[in-house]
Amino acid sequence: MTDEHLESTTPTDQQELLVTTITEGNVWRAVWFLSWPTMISMFLSTAYMWINRIFVGKGLGTEAIDAVGLGGQALMVIFSVVMGVTAGTTALVSRFTGARSQEEAEQSAKQSIILSIIVSLIITLPSLALAEPALRWMGAKGAVVPMAVSYTVICVLSTAPFFVLLVLAAIFRGLGDMKTPLYVTGLVTVVNIIADYLLIFGIGPFPKMGSDGAALAIGISRIAGVAASIYWLLRSPLKGSIFRPWTPHLGWFVRIMKIGGPAILQGLMFSLGFTGYLWILGKLDNSLEAQAAFFIGSGAEAIAYMPGFAFMMAATSLVGQNLGARRADRAEHGAWICAWQSLIVMTAMAAIFYIFADPFSRIFTKDAHVIPLSVSYLRINAISEPFFGFAMVFSGAMQGAGDTKTPTIIAFITMWLIRLPLTYVASIMYGGGITAAWIIMSGTTILRGIIMIIIFMRGKWKTVEV
Repeated sequence: MTDEHLESTTPTDQQELLVTTITEGNVWRAVWFLSWPTMISMFLSTAYMWINRIFVGKGLGTEAIDAVGLGGQALMVIFSVVMGVTAGTTALVSRFTGARSQEEAEQSAKQSIILSIIVSLIITLPSLALAEPALRWMGAKGAVVPMAVSYTVICVLSTAPFFVLLVLAAIFRGLGDMKTPLYVTGLVTVVNIIADYLLIFGIGPFPKMGSDGAALAIGISRIAGVAASIYWLLRSPLKGSIFRPWTPHLGWFVRIMKIGGPAILQGLMFSLGFTGYLWILGKLDNSLEAQAAFFIGSGAEAIAYMPGFAFMMAATSLVGQNLGARRADRAEHGAWICAWQSLIVMTAMAAIFYIFADPFSRIFTKDAHVIPLSVSYLRINAISEPFFGFAMVFSGAMQGAGDTKTPTIIAFITMWLIRLPLTYVASIMYGGGITAAWIIMSGTTILRGIIMIIIFMRGKWKTVEV
């Protein structure tokens, strides 16, 4: 199947070609077909994050890095809620698409959009009220507090378009259409960078808003992304979902959240777990530099996540559609191909970050106290990158099957029962400091990858009903 062939057919014909490629064609080709647009999309998102942190770090200083980083981490709690909805959306849309059940695919898409709006409205007010105490608990101090609170509040106000944007992307991925989310991400990234530059520094007629400008730029780009996504949805095989009655349906909500509920818990465990990790870093004598190094290191490291996330999304769509087509053997084979391709690419990326940790760190900051800490973060965590790739891919494969409970249990064990207690004991009680914190993070990531491999090989995910 060629891009030219796709572009010359109707949306329905295009969808049939996509399903055929995923459920009947060459598996290696299907994996690459599904993964490369997501990889580019992740590159664009990461490029934006880099540019944003360069603007903030070199233009506004270490306190601003902490403010935006802490605000972003607090927002991850909100992000984890909608990820549960998207998990249910992708699993259902992909399963019904593989089974050629048009009506159910449209219904799952429509009800997912409605549910995302309802959930966003429910959590916005509490998020606004809890912003400052949450940020203080995470370790925000002094001048960082008002900047972090303001940044978080402005971002929270654009929660509704953010949730809808992510659910629309999940719908396209369920169809096996990875290119549309790529186009939308490209638009969002360009709008975000331009708005960042204009509003952070006050270029031309625009006011100089600093970190608030970065937050406002995010809201503007989200609205642009929703508009573009709706435009492409109206030209997709699921355009009928837009014209169906906009009536909430409790039965569909239950169906979506049966899959999405555990995914929400998993996301909350990770986001709150990282919040707890930041709280521990905030107890160190060099807490400001330690947290800044964490944000810089994780931001630079995010480029290594791109292939892992891309192959994770490919595994989700491939497994979901093949189980819908009653091809469990092909679903398993495809997931392993995703995992091995992810391993190759992420190992190469890890090697690059290990070797070039110092110049990468200097891109984001000039602070001589922060640079060596972020270098150690990158080098220690580079060791765990290949295992992180396995964990991501098999988690995505299980999500495509509708099994979100197993990855959630594994996340609880590795994050809450092992990482956080060990980090506190080793870093604070026994004085291991930041190096101990980095080592434990890397070690628990390796452990999670190994456990996910073992669980996936047991194959119980093949029998999950959605």
